[in-house]
Amino acid sequence: MRDVANGNRRPAARSREETTSGLSALTSVPIARGERFGSLLRGNRLRARLTQDDLAELSSLSTRSISDLERERTSPRLRSVVLLAQALKLTGSDFTQFLHASGFSSQAPAVSTELHGPLAGPRNVPVPGPTPDCVADGPPGSEEESAAQPHPASVPARGRPAATPPAVAGPAVRCELPACVPGLDAHLQPAAELYGWLGGPPGPPTGRPASVPRVAVVSGPSAVGATTLAVHVAHRLRTMFPDGQIYLDLHDAAGGCMLPAEALARVLRSLAVPGVPDSFEERAAAVRSQLAARQVLLVVDNAASEAQIRPMLTNSQRSALIVVSRRRLVALGCRTVELRELDGAASDRFLRTLLGDRAGQDPAAVRCIAHHCAGLPLALRIAAEWLAVRPHRTLAELAALLADERYRLDRLEIGDLNIRDSLALSHGSLSPIERRVLRALSRIPGGSWASDEVAARLGLADHQTETAAERLVDRWLATVEPAATQGGAPRYRVRDLVRLYELEQPDAPDR
Repeated sequence: MRDVANGNRRPAARSREETTSGLSALTSVPIARGERFGSLLRGNRLRARLTQDDLAELSSLSTRSISDLERERTSPRLRSVVLLAQALKLTGSDFTQFLHASGFSSQAPAVSTELHGPLAGPRNVPVPGPTPDCVADGPPGSEEESAAQPHPASVPARGRPAATPPAVAGPAVRCELPACVPGLDAHLQPAAELYGWLGGPPGPPTGRPASVPRVAVVSGPSAVGATTLAVHVAHRLRTMFPDGQIYLDLHDAAGGCMLPAEALARVLRSLAVPGVPDSFEERAAAVRSQLAARQVLLVVDNAASEAQIRPMLTNSQRSALIVVSRRRLVALGCRTVELRELDGAASDRFLRTLLGDRAGQDPAAVRCIAHHCAGLPLALRIAAEWLAVRPHRTLAELAALLADERYRLDRLEIGDLNIRDSLALSHGSLSPIERRVLRALSRIPGGSWASDEVAARLGLADHQTETAAERLVDRWLATVEPAATQGGAPRYRVRDLVRLYELEQPDAPDR
């Protein structure tokens, strides 16, 4: 028996349908407003860490009824909505969303009285108006009937404070977030960490102190999926930030980096601030003022330096900022979520997921393809798409094509997706000496090297090559291996596809 009165309720045995898989809490918890009732019910249940049996006992409904509601085999009744909302302890915006999805929003005052007592009144249960398009078109939650144990970084619905009304009135809310693309499965753990840090209350389990603003940097090598992760998490967070979800790409159309002043002006225009100031200082102050007064989610992609981001930082926790960069922006002092290449087993699993049933035709070729993609989700996705549009080509054929290093980057291209463009962004901001060192390192046989070896080859001082090598590591173009002996010099290694890209480049000394 469960001891509910003493707070020692022991979860019931999970239903068979709920133990078939362990999906991530991030992909199991639908957050976007405008959800169908069944999906929303399931998401709230998982965020509360309840099985269908648990919720049935708390709500006095049957497990079968809850299962049918989640599968949308039946329509909810008002009494069931009230009982479920009570059992899930939904309040504020969570309750409003739940009631709206059930179709009983017109009876909000009566439901509010039943839930919260006669003094609560309808003001605690506002009837939502038309849902903005930017909130309604988000990615749906998983439709599979498998219960997931939420990651510790996930945010229980009952612990999240109700959203407060926007402090600054303005025109229609803008949602500029790009559409989600496949690839989140490659980084479920970092995604849950990022979601918890930005979307959860201060303190455990997210670990964010109460005085720390909601700012995070997602950093990793080219093609590792940092933007994919940031966009997925942003879509999950967006109902927490009703004053707008802004997406800013700092890599401009001309191939360069957007200047900080122009980036600030772009943010102000997205927030519909009239009369963008002329001076940099006034623009920075205006952006910080808006982010402090309003609930805005800002995603900044392809950040090249701290100078582009620092003017946007504020101590307010009303807004959140996600920065995506191919550099470790450690000088910002913000929470950093680092993504790394998938290991061999993870690459194989991810590619099998993308290929579906076809992966079983030649497991050895799948492993070979995954190896040649160097653990990069974008490369694995391109390989899977290449095979999907060429059903007449075999897995072994693609594995053989990728085995030839001279043409590997040519094969990792389909449509407007290609590895070269991603790698070019990482190379574009290198200094002349960093280019020389990277070029030399890519041509040294044996894989790894020490900075003094490169210095002797290039005729440079040891400290110059060591500094350049460390900067290449910061830009995720090279990795560092621990010294073989105590006090020995570290050895550096250029990442596999970076090396192939570098070998393609012309022999210009100052390139």
